[in-house]
Amino acid sequence: MSLTYSTFVTSLANLISVEPTDPGYLTALPNIIDDAEQRLYRELDLLSTMVTATGLLTSGSRKFTLPTTSGTFVVVEEFNVITPAGITNPELGERVACDIGLEQRLRPWIAHRCDDTAAAGL
Repeated sequence: MSLTYSTFVTSLANLISVEPTDPGYLTALPNIIDDAEQRLYRELDLLSTMVTATGLLTSGSRKFTLPTTSGTFVVVEEFNVITPAGITNPELGERVACDIGLEQRLRPWIAHRCDDTAAAGL
């Protein structure tokens, strides 16, 4: 069944037992649609949505700010740290992988795998 925006609005309103013209429903509708889109991006893992980005780490800190120049990151699947500090060309340093099932690991595992005892929180 294909839907236009208008038939989608009516169909969803019927599904959740609310009038399609209800002001609260119409106010929430953009967020409902956005939440559904974001879940699709996370669940489908579309090749066209994958990006690679590089950035610099701060010594003594586990925190890394994801760059926004490539777009908004929805899911971080893997990351690598190039050592020693100051190396910007990955071919000249050693790659330390922290990418084994990252999306399914818990914070304690990540803290142990990429330990930094001087920093707090992850």
